[in-house]
Amino acid sequence: MIEENFVRLYAYDFVQMAVRSGLGQDVDAALQRRLAEARTHAVVMDSHKSKGHLAALINRIRDEASRVDGRAVRYGEDPAAAAEQRLRFLSDVAEALDAPPPSHSPDRLSVRRTAKNVSARESTPQATTQHGD
Repeated sequence: MIEENFVRLYAYDFVQMAVRSGLGQDVDAALQRRLAEARTHAVVMDSHKSKGHLAALINRIRDEASRVDGRAVRYGEDPAAAAEQRLRFLSDVAEALDAPPPSHSPDRLSVRRTAKNVSARESTPQATTQHGD
């Protein structure tokens, strides 16, 4: 059974980010962090409860995208434009969650190995060729 609290928690966070984004605040870093957390948490929930937590979250976000939220409208701003911005933002979030996760950056051990390999290649004497210009 899908945990409603999981879906509600992340859907609420993404809706709040849509509101803040609509009001002109920069939410990019927080959004990327929350997307990663939602994916990781969904894997944990799927292993402990039942499968489908991420899919349920994506469906909820798509449902929320079509709702009108008066909090996201600045005074004097067109409500239709604000609703379109919210729809676009939350649809992008749903698409990001539905896409394969981005590749992880290499861990420290991999970076050290690569650095050692590069330094070993640089210290190995290389044949020099004489160019007759």
